[in-house]
Amino acid sequence: MAIIKQYNVGVAHNPSSNMMLASGVAPVVDMLKRGIAVGLGTDGPAGSNNDLDLMEEMDLAAKLQKLTRNDPEALSAKQAFEMATINGARVVEWKRKSALSKWASAPT
Repeated sequence: MAIIKQYNVGVAHNPSSNMMLASGVAPVVDMLKRGIAVGLGTDGPAGSNNDLDLMEEMDLAAKLQKLTRNDPEALSAKQAFEMATINGARVVEWKRKSALSKWASAPT
């Protein structure tokens, strides 16, 4: 993770695909704590349980972190949403302001 952070590399997390392929659970919470940009995605229909449902990916990302860390607060819904939106934009270095940017600093 130090090298990922050092070179400002973004990470695409595809929880459905990881589950379908039994390839393990990414240490998302640790990456976020280090300031690494982690976005959410699907790995195409074959690797993501035959769907491209980003809402499902948000749900699974949060639940997998809770399960593997044995912590019901490990990854919040807000963090999962940010992974699917603003962090995803950071991963692909999307500099353009989006419709979501006006909500980025909204109080929670």
